[in-house]
Amino acid sequence: MLFVEASRHPGVWVFPKGHLAPGESVDVAAAREAEEEAGVIGQVTADLGVDTFTTTREVVRVAWRLLRVEKEGPSPENRRKRWLCRLDALAASPFPEQRTLVERACTAIAAAR
Repeated sequence: MLFVEASRHPGVWVFPKGHLAPGESVDVAAAREAEEEAGVIGQVTADLGVDTFTTTREVVRVAWRLLRVEKEGPSPENRRKRWLCRLDALAASPFPEQRTLVERACTAIAAAR
């Protein structure tokens, strides 16, 4: 699984995510954010559900998507990234919602095989 270092919290590893552009679909936004934050180009293969959480500034709603990687280059935002197996991803996830998402992604990957 792909993690990027959080832009506001160095040393915290999160999944790429961001805001929808006007008129943009969730699938297109997910692919765009993966490319912008991590330099990964891919196609959406699964809907991993929606999570809502509160930051120090706002309530955030995130619609998660699983992408199949087609090409990878450096991060255009110069963010550190790393690929982790399931167990390492669980250990690196600082938030319970993120650990649940790791499990959802593993389930979706296994179902696609």
